[in-house]
Amino acid sequence: MAGEEGTGKDKGPKPKKSTIMLFARPSMDIPYVVYSDLIKGIYNECGFYSFKTFIRFTDVGQAAWKAAQAMDKEARIELRKASWLEEDKQWLVMFFFKRTRLELECRRYRNFGEMSEAFYQKLRFRGQTDEAHDFCKVFAEELGRRPYLLLNWDDLERETGHRRDDILQAWKGYLDEDLPSEDKLVFDMYASIKDKAPYLAYADLFKGNYVEASPMGLPTFINFTDVGAAVYKAAKEMDPDATIKLLKTSALEEDRAWTVQIDVGDNQLSLQCVRYKTLGDQLKAFYMKISFRGDELGFGTFMELFAQSLGRHPLQGLDWEALESKLGITEESLQGAMPFTEKMKE
Repeated sequence: MAGEEGTGKDKGPKPKKSTIMLFARPSMDIPYVVYSDLIKGIYNECGFYSFKTFIRFTDVGQAAWKAAQAMDKEARIELRKASWLEEDKQWLVMFFFKRTRLELECRRYRNFGEMSEAFYQKLRFRGQTDEAHDFCKVFAEELGRRPYLLLNWDDLERETGHRRDDILQAWKGYLDEDLPSEDKLVFDMYASIKDKAPYLAYADLFKGNYVEASPMGLPTFINFTDVGAAVYKAAKEMDPDATIKLLKTSALEEDRAWTVQIDVGDNQLSLQCVRYKTLGDQLKAFYMKISFRGDELGFGTFMELFAQSLGRHPLQGLDWEALESKLGITEESLQGAMPFTEKMKE
C-alpha cells in the first residue's frame, strides 16, 4: 500500500516520498464540524441541535486534525467533497502539514448501522515517508486505540479490495507494538437492557441536569434504562463532579434511541441506546453501547463499579443473531474483546 517515488535528480539524497494508504474504524461520530466553515478551511465544532449543517467528523477525524496540528502549527484543513445522500457521514477532508498532504475519507461499507458499525475511514498520505511515520504515532496516541480494531474485514475487502493481512501489515510499519498505558484508550462495551427505568427529563438532560421524571407525567423524557443508571452511578462514584449531557436523540424514537456523554475527570463515557431489531420494545429490540475513553486505571475502576451497580453480566440476554446481522460482531468476538471483571463472569 506504499509506493516509493524516488529521490529526484538533484545532488545529494532527498527524503523519501511515497503514497501510503491506511484504514481505520470510527468509534464515535462526534465531534460535529460545521459544513460551510470546513469548506473554507475553518475548523468549527457545533452541537447536534445547533441548526447548522455539519459533518460527523468522528474520533478518527479529530485525532487526525490534532496530530496534524502537533506536527505543524500552520497545518491546514479543508472539506473537499461530501455525499449528496449522506453529506454528514460520507465525506473527504484534506489535511496539509509540513511537506505532506493527507486525505481522510469516510465511507459506508455496510447498509445499516451507526458510524462505528457501518463506516470505515481511509487515510491516504502523499509526501514524506518520515512525516507519515511521525504523524501515525501522534495520531494513535490522540485516538487512544488501535485504529483498525473491530473493522468488519469481510465487508471492507468486498468494498475496497484490500485484505485484512495487507491492512494490518501496512499499519505495522507506522505504529509502535504497544500503546503506553498512560495514553488515552478507547474501550467499547455492549449490553442488553433489562429495565426501561429510570426516566430522565429530556429538556433537563439536554442542559446537563440529571432529573428523573415519571413516565405518566407531562415532561418529555428518555428511557435511560438500568444500564444507563449503572453507568451514571459508577461515574459519580469515580468523580462526584462528573457531568452528563444529552447529545442527540432519534427523530422517530427520541425516548428510546439516544446518545449521552458523561465526563468523569480526565475520562469520558459515551452511552448509546441503539435499535438492532425491526420489531419489539426497548427490552427486546435495543442494545446499549458504552465507549470509555481514558486510561487503563480509570477503566478498571469504572468496570468494577459498573459491575457492582448493574449486578449482572451485561451481555446476558442479547439477541446474538440480530447483533451479528447489524454489527457483524459474533458472540465469540465480543466475549474475547470485552474485558470483564470477576463479578461479571460469575
